[in-house]
Amino acid sequence: MSDIDKLSAYKALVSKRKKCTICDPAQCELKNPSLQQNDKLKTSQIGHWTEWQGSLDAKIMVVGQDWGDFITLVDQDGETNVEESATNRHWSNY
Repeated sequence: MSDIDKLSAYKALVSKRKKCTICDPAQCELKNPSLQQNDKLKTSQIGHWTEWQGSLDAKIMVVGQDWGDFITLVDQDGETNVEESATNRHWSNY
């Protein structure tokens, strides 16, 4: 896949994620940051932690649950705080 096609596919995926309303906030702790009032919680990436280590040319892709919940995201103003997480401190050395 060319870099342009890869970026286009990624942007389409991000657009879908921003509009997602599958999780009912009344029944689920999951919240779509793009649908919140706080602009600090919004991102142009697939997720907030993608801004920290994301690469469309990565040799390995790990898919899994974020290590923080929505409250953590709010507490960190939508940014990854490397200093507050042992996991983040470890991976920032690579």
